[in-house]
Amino acid sequence: LEFRRVLFRSRHFYIRRVLRIVPAATLTLTATVTVAYFLLSENFNAALIEDVRAAALFSANFRLISTSSDYFMSGIDPSLITHFWSLAVEEQFYFVYPLAVFSLTWLAPLRYRTAVLRLFLVVIIALSAVWSAQLTPLNAVEAYYSPFTRLWELALGGLVAVLPERWRSVYPRIAQTQAWMGAGLLTASLIVISPTSGFPGTAAWLPCLSAALFLHAGEAHSTIGLNGLLGRAPLKYIGDISYSLYLWHYVWLILPAQLPTALDGPTTTL
Repeated sequence: LEFRRVLFRSRHFYIRRVLRIVPAATLTLTATVTVAYFLLSENFNAALIEDVRAAALFSANFRLISTSSDYFMSGIDPSLITHFWSLAVEEQFYFVYPLAVFSLTWLAPLRYRTAVLRLFLVVIIALSAVWSAQLTPLNAVEAYYSPFTRLWELALGGLVAVLPERWRSVYPRIAQTQAWMGAGLLTASLIVISPTSGFPGTAAWLPCLSAALFLHAGEAHSTIGLNGLLGRAPLKYIGDISYSLYLWHYVWLILPAQLPTALDGPTTTL
């Protein structure tokens, strides 16, 4: 019975992921390659077809590693679907993580399941973060796109979700202080992280810590302070459409600069 429940929850999770991710991503990839083909004409890079194929299979990050491509290669136009690397890493994580969680919770004794899961996440976070810090100065491209150097960032959110409930403050002022600390660290990361910073490396620790603080502060006191501000309708709407905005933003920034006659405007200077 327990095994059947695990299978049902796994199937339900993956169905939800497919329904949320695949339709919008497929539309973006199809539109990108079609528009690029007609607008770029002789400037159309045939490698984009392979890039799109990899992105459709959620392996764009491995494709970018194999081509040694990144956002900032001087004199070379980046792929129009470069930003799909993050979606690939996310889906690779979500392909493995639920299976690991369900396996651990199924195999571990009931009273120790949560503790085993927490320990598992702590180990994964530590190993991945250390590997990221070591690989970044040696191979910046692989470190940027590899799921193994990014795994800890996603696992950190999983750890926050399974922390003891008693660690979450029931006092509004403490929760709000935690949220403002997260905002402060996020602001500091904008100042500390520069174009010369090796990323992700240790540079990613600061913004990820700020995100963890935001998550742990939660929505228990969402009507006041920073949570109240972020919970306003306009900002929530941006959050609701953020996935679609992310899918479309890069082609709008990069494609104009690749046209045979580059467009004049703010996009050509970004």
